[in-house]
Amino acid sequence: MVGPVTTSAMGIASKVLIQTLPALERDGLVSRTAYDESPPRVEYELTPLGLSLREPLAAIRQWAAAHSAGDPGRTRSSRLGVRARVWISTR
Repeated sequence: MVGPVTTSAMGIASKVLIQTLPALERDGLVSRTAYDESPPRVEYELTPLGLSLREPLAAIRQWAAAHSAGDPGRTRSSRLGVRARVWISTR
């Protein structure tokens, strides 16, 4: 692990992260290590499968940035009123 990540730095609510991490672990994208300490400490790390998504996700980010030009902060689909959620599963 490179260092602690705060949810505010990632732009994600703590509640959403807490709800999402178990699914990412179940799908094999992250591994979880729990330490028997007080206070309790848990670390999550990308697995090789999770790391393999870095390049495809970077391409998606670049595509989104290219297609939101002239309309900062919004993608073409959001301008059209379309909402979508992408789920990545290993099954």
